Amino acid sequence: MNITPTFTALALSIAATLFPSSSIAFDNGSQTLPCDYTFNQQSGTDTCLILGSGMNQGILWVVFEVQNQRFRYYGDSETIELLNDDYEAIATYPVTNSFGQCTPGGPDADVYDFANGDRVCLYWD
Repeated sequence: MNITPTFTALALSIAATLFPSSSIAFDNGSQTLPCDYTFNQQSGTDTCLILGSGMNQGILWVVFEVQNQRFRYYGDSETIELLNDDYEAIATYPVTNSFGQCTPGGPDADVYDFANGDRVCLYWD
């Protein structure tokens, strides 16, 4: 059985609803994923490194690298953090996170749209 991140999130959401006083946490560890990006009006396709993703106290999170930049996003946030090599935030940017097509006719992606027009699309499945 292939358990996708979408299934995991749904299962944890149900568990949090049924057992609201429980504290659930997990880390999926590192993995690589195909991704598309646009930075400074330059677009490309790459393999992104997911340094960690999971849930802590009901909040989904992900840390990923694209084009030698490391980002951290929390599922309840409207911002994304740019991290240094020690995982310390060195900048924070407004971002909108959604799930849908990143390119016309392409597969669904985990889409991070930055307020400045930059974009990262992670293909989990």
